[in-house]
Amino acid sequence: MGEEKSQPILLSLIKRVLVAETDNLEQLTAMVGLNLAEDFTAADLSYTDLSQARLMEADFRGTDFRGANLQGANLCNADLRGADFSRANLSMSHFRNANLQGV
Repeated sequence: MGEEKSQPILLSLIKRVLVAETDNLEQLTAMVGLNLAEDFTAADLSYTDLSQARLMEADFRGTDFRGANLQGANLCNADLRGADFSRANLSMSHFRNANLQGV
């Protein structure tokens, strides 16, 4: 897709996120056709609302979750090596078979 075609699409997606009546990252990504359960290696998700998010098998190596709300999130089988969960809300979160090495 050429730059002249992709720029209006990108601007439209940004506007949809900005006017959304939610700050839940899972809902926002779905709204613009993205999938949270993909590669978020070294992403800055600090102070992000990921409550109840379905993040199974996602790649979050080295991701910054400081202060994030992960209450009830499903992170089963996720790769969380080296992720930072300082001050994150992890109550009722699920980490079965997740790789938590270095966490």
